[in-house]
Amino acid sequence: MNEDIKARFKALGNFPSPPGIAQEIIQLAKSEEVSIGEVSGAIAKDPALAAKVLRMANSALYAQRRRSQNLRQALTMMGLDAAMTLCLGFSIAGSFRSAKVGAIDYTRYWRRSLLAGLGGRCIGEELGLPSSE
Repeated sequence: MNEDIKARFKALGNFPSPPGIAQEIIQLAKSEEVSIGEVSGAIAKDPALAAKVLRMANSALYAQRRRSQNLRQALTMMGLDAAMTLCLGFSIAGSFRSAKVGAIDYTRYWRRSLLAGLGGRCIGEELGLPSSE
């Protein structure tokens, strides 16, 4: 990493650590042999997060004939990677939104990150890259 960038991050102070559920999901995501049961067990520890996952699985984005009645069904329908990414997004964004560290405006930071990611995806699609993520 560029030394100038390292110096800027050090000057900002400490970033808040992700909540326990997010840390557990990160560990599960690193594992090559992860099961739906392990992931659903981790998500079930946070009822608000579980409700968000079920709401997303039953949304128009994942339009299905049958509604997901439990986390296992939702994770199977969404896929483990998508579900873990979604959970991390909910968990980490929520914790950063409430944290006030240094002079970082987290809402602006995440908005810019999202726009940069979407812009990169659009460029990849325009160039015909097979995996624009």
